[in-house]
Amino acid sequence: MFRTCRKCGKRLSDPESIARGYGPECWAEIVFAVEASLRPEDTEIPGQLTIWDFMKEGEQDKCLTEDDDGIGSTAMREVVNNERTGEDD
Repeated sequence: MFRTCRKCGKRLSDPESIARGYGPECWAEIVFAVEASLRPEDTEIPGQLTIWDFMKEGEQDKCLTEDDDGIGSTAMREVVNNERTGEDD
């Protein structure tokens, strides 16, 4: 049983919040963060920007152009190589 929120420190008055240890706003943030961490990485989130949103027209084509090894840009080559070897940055 908690009398103050374990996230923000505000006083709790609702019995459910007291038992949980978090107020409704903080609990909603925690639930959202947990749900987001469980989402597959390829799931689109409405309004989320991607790398393509920052590239000028024509730059996207350069990144997708294949080199001799059949892989595009240097950054893309690193991603593919890491996937092949199972390494992360």
